[in-house]
Amino acid sequence: MILIPGDSEISKKALEEHSHEPVPEDSPPSYTASEAPGPSSLAALNISIPNVQPCNFVSVSRKDSSIKGTWLLDPMLSIPSELLPPLPAGESERTRKNLSLQTKDGSINANIFVLLTTAEELQKADKMNQRTLIDAGTKDGPVTVRMHEVHSQQGEVRLPIQLRSSSLDGAIRVYLPRSFRGIFRIKVKSGKIRFSKAIESSSTPFSEVNGLKISFLGLFDAAEWQPGVDWNGDELILETTDGNVSVLFDDEENGPAQPRKGLLSKIFKF
Repeated sequence: MILIPGDSEISKKALEEHSHEPVPEDSPPSYTASEAPGPSSLAALNISIPNVQPCNFVSVSRKDSSIKGTWLLDPMLSIPSELLPPLPAGESERTRKNLSLQTKDGSINANIFVLLTTAEELQKADKMNQRTLIDAGTKDGPVTVRMHEVHSQQGEVRLPIQLRSSSLDGAIRVYLPRSFRGIFRIKVKSGKIRFSKAIESSSTPFSEVNGLKISFLGLFDAAEWQPGVDWNGDELILETTDGNVSVLFDDEENGPAQPRKGLLSKIFKF
């Protein structure tokens, strides 16, 4: 979690652009900044706030090149319909991604800062999506997504986040904010799934069958689940055909521990 000084122009500008209509009563619970354990200041995370303008409903699609960039995502920012990218087949305004990064041949390296807001502004907002939807996918190449929270005052909240990432031929590495609490669905055909020690110790495992691992990060409460109702909180969906998957918190510099190779392994390279 990242703190911005109270007079931040970016945070004020983003909040002023929010629309003012109530959300449906069945909206999922928001997440407060105070729920996140661990470091909660800019100095603790050693991460700089990007010098970019807030954005929303951004789509980047390429054929034969990599995607690398930094986005300051404000899920509450209203964008005129004339400026929105066309929706992919089978999608609607309700499923429009707040950030979509897609390439056919190349790596993806995304640094995403998600702006938080006040509970009052969240209730006033005209919000089609009940979650912040982020999708990063490539046909050939590795994917790295670093996601951070940005807030300017105590008591701010955010919408639940659904992060999807996929690669047909490449590793996937994801960094999550400490407040992330929700379901993991990770599928690997040829490779390994690695959690950092902090992620592992905070997760409830459910199953690992045919390459699909399902678990829950954070305190699991069965009472939050209703028969026939899809989970609408934080969600991480990762899939790669050939490559390892690693999941860490955004304040963890080092990845999951790698097994040490013995002398014979070094000599014969296996």
